[in-house]
Amino acid sequence: MSQTLNQPSRRIRTGRSTYDKQWRAKRRTAGICGKCPAPAVRSLCDSCRDTRKEYRLSLSRERASSMLNGCRTRAKRNMVECTLTLDWFMVQFAHGRCALTNIQFETGDASSHVHPYAPSIDRINPGGPYSPENCRMVLCALNFGLGDWGQDVYKSISQAFLARN
Repeated sequence: MSQTLNQPSRRIRTGRSTYDKQWRAKRRTAGICGKCPAPAVRSLCDSCRDTRKEYRLSLSRERASSMLNGCRTRAKRNMVECTLTLDWFMVQFAHGRCALTNIQFETGDASSHVHPYAPSIDRINPGGPYSPENCRMVLCALNFGLGDWGQDVYKSISQAFLARN
């Protein structure tokens, strides 16, 4: 061996594999079918455009189902009624914006609830039921801010913050 005991072995990274480079190049230049260009959605063929729409719909359906199950679990734990339906959630996801700020939601995977722009269910009356009349879909960060005190307290705190900054 040419190494001495005091010298650590060095592993030199030679770069990405040929397959990885080819795969990345294909993703940059081709859509789902491999024939149409990917960078602009308008230039996709009808088949690729439909596939993307179905994929986005499946993500929102998965997210809606996860949120509905969470509402039902909290309703059972807090002994309140839950009359929200999957259809109500899908309508809210189709709108895609916060009910209070009109900021667009950013959705990740279905279990992620830590993103500040993720959708979250806010009960207008915190002690009331999970019903379409008492619930609205808002940004997660906004819902955390509203907490148990509601919109009036949040508004006064926000105005004080904006006045100082």
